[in-house]
Amino acid sequence: MNKNELKIWERLYKTASEIKDMSPWKKLGDTDLFCIELKEFPYPIYFNFLGKTGRSQGIVGYANPAGVYGFAKMLDGYPIPNAQLPRYQDSLAMFVRGNDTITNRDKNIMNQLGYDSESEDCLYFRRYEYRYCPSILNIEEAERFAQILDNLKYMLNTYFESNIEIDFSSNMLRLSRDEKNGELVLNSVPGKLRTGSSRVLHITNESLMIKLKKKSKVEAKLELDLCFLKHPIRDIKFKKPFYARVLLMTDVGRNSVILNEPVTPEEDEYGMLITALVRYVEQAGKPQVIFVRDGYIKRALSDTCNKLDIMLVVSPKLPGIDKVVELMNDEIKQNQK
Repeated sequence: MNKNELKIWERLYKTASEIKDMSPWKKLGDTDLFCIELKEFPYPIYFNFLGKTGRSQGIVGYANPAGVYGFAKMLDGYPIPNAQLPRYQDSLAMFVRGNDTITNRDKNIMNQLGYDSESEDCLYFRRYEYRYCPSILNIEEAERFAQILDNLKYMLNTYFESNIEIDFSSNMLRLSRDEKNGELVLNSVPGKLRTGSSRVLHITNESLMIKLKKKSKVEAKLELDLCFLKHPIRDIKFKKPFYARVLLMTDVGRNSVILNEPVTPEEDEYGMLITALVRYVEQAGKPQVIFVRDGYIKRALSDTCNKLDIMLVVSPKLPGIDKVVELMNDEIKQNQK
């Protein structure tokens, strides 16, 4: 590391160590939410604290709208299969080591900063990025997280010292800036997370849409999803290891797989969704209903399905697809032995 990078990591570890000394996970649960809403950051950042009821101690910050959407789903107890949880894990996190194994790169950074990498309560950081396996922060992420944690440290200090009263069952603690005097303001606000929304895909080819509308209605009920597999892939074309994913379409009534197509990080996955739907309608006709995993996929397909009179239903569990994923994961596990 050069001197500038070393300073960034030093700032991150110093701030995180000061937060660790407060032990916020002993006083705050994983549903006690803190939010930073400042102009320095493009989106509100939401935090939850791990360790009060579980083994891992740490703090997870969700800033990307898609990650916030997934976090909201998990808070609501959305019963999605465990294998599909990575689709919602878009965040920056700090952890206290505990019994976890840290990498040689973690140890190298700590040793250069003078921290004991063999300590049972040393700190480490992870980036959970959609499509990719958890990774050590790059220098830009480390700088950003240091800035975020500086603000979180202020929130925690103020909250613990001023005894702010807040009912976390329906509210969260928000840090914002007064528009008139520019001072930081910490107050209780309703606990509704701003999750953003996904793309709505439109078929702009009018002749294609006319052709699809003329297709007959068929009795088919389909499941459609972008699925994660328990198989990390290393490929020099990509910046870091990524999860194997497949686009799956199944026929519920026939208990059959219609489509099983690999998806790489570089591909337009939502474009693949609409292409799969168009191909099916062209070849078989318009299905009665399509079951999808969540509101993001439903929104992406909503315009086309409305125009073709196809019902879209959100279901966290897709029995046909989930069975295929289970079989694929079992096969991967067997091949790795």
